Amino acid sequence: MKKRPLAAVITAAAVLLLFAAASVWAVRRPKPFSVAVVGFYDADNLLWSAAAPKAPVRVEVFPRSELAKKDLSSYDAVILRTIGWRPDQAQAAALEQYRRGDPSRPEETGGGAIAAYPLTSDLSKDLSAVPEPVAENIDSYLQTLTERNALAFLRLLLREISGSEVDVPPPEELPESGYFYLGPEISPTLEELFARGDYPAPRSGEACAALIGPFLNPMKTSDFAPVEYLIHRLEEKGFRVVGIYGFKKNPELLEACRPDLIIDFPLGRVLPNDEAPKLFSHLNVPVLSAISLSVSRRQWEKEPTGMTASYQNLAVALPELDGVTEPTPISTLEPGDDGMAFRQPLTDRIDRLCDRAARWLTLKNKPNDQKRLAVFYHRQPGGAITAQSLDAIESLYRTLLFLRGQGYNLGDDFPPTLEEFSRRLDAEGKQVGSWAPGALEKFLASGHPERIPAETY
Repeated sequence: MKKRPLAAVITAAAVLLLFAAASVWAVRRPKPFSVAVVGFYDADNLLWSAAAPKAPVRVEVFPRSELAKKDLSSYDAVILRTIGWRPDQAQAAALEQYRRGDPSRPEETGGGAIAAYPLTSDLSKDLSAVPEPVAENIDSYLQTLTERNALAFLRLLLREISGSEVDVPPPEELPESGYFYLGPEISPTLEELFARGDYPAPRSGEACAALIGPFLNPMKTSDFAPVEYLIHRLEEKGFRVVGIYGFKKNPELLEACRPDLIIDFPLGRVLPNDEAPKLFSHLNVPVLSAISLSVSRRQWEKEPTGMTASYQNLAVALPELDGVTEPTPISTLEPGDDGMAFRQPLTDRIDRLCDRAARWLTLKNKPNDQKRLAVFYHRQPGGAITAQSLDAIESLYRTLLFLRGQGYNLGDDFPPTLEEFSRRLDAEGKQVGSWAPGALEKFLASGHPERIPAETY
């Protein structure tokens, strides 16, 4: 057999040694610290993704609907946004298993870390499982998410969970409250807002519309398009618009701008401890609702109820307890070509909301004797008027007398006694059943109903 040259043998051996060394390094090299970011909007996900390589950590973002489908054990930590969400059975089980660790994998030394935001909610408190230094700073870093705060929080997880020696800067100091207009700048006083070069000069007789609510963050410019459209449309209706950032932390900002109308971007109670009804009653102005939906327009229109039960509670029911009325969706999350979803205005709904705002202002300034009111009551066909725990007819009569005392015009023929009022109500305010032949014709002839053209109705 022909011998190979010595140089060829040495070369082959060197290659084998390099291959073996590379294989050992690949097996033994440290696994990168991995974080799942769950349930955040795409505008926030861009910040997490930009911050990840600078931490350095590996970040994967996905919606909460994917929780039960993911192998959570592959992550060192989970950052979970819980606002407006209740986990289903499968999601809750997946999080609980991750928190306790997988007993079928002996190489694991313990459960996973869950940083649930905001930590002020009961759900987040139940789900969170992180070292104390992380728990103490969750809300500080995430309540105003910037790329710098995302980077600092990822490094905080890296340091406290893996023991890595990394620098963790404090939360970025941003304004907690103030006034805004069309850009990200926050002005601490009205004088500074009005002095800005981009703020329109005051016009004689214009009314002030104040925007409040937790969904208002002008520093999130990628999601600001619906607010910008709303501001422009309100200005076209003759309003001077004042945006208020951080209203919950500084409610005095609202009273200082002396609004004629308020538009709330709701998520739960407006203020704690029933403070909002007192404030709104003191200001004596209409408060309308501008809802930011968490789905696309197509999904919203396909959903029979428009939104989930939990979100209805946060966006409609709870704000209504504070006096917020006329809930109107004004924005949806629309995916782009890259799959990332950002807030886009529902322009037809915003136009309607602005029309309503203008009509509310007209109504507010109209003398009471020129206003037209409709009073609705419950009455079954052939039955009596009912109201929960009230003497319905007398309560209605007293209400109308109170309105007359406030200047409302009830007409010259308003019944002078409760008995006459009850008789008129029975004759002219009855509910006619379709099973009573001739009853409708008789009522139309003698009941003096208000006739409304079908086109108007």
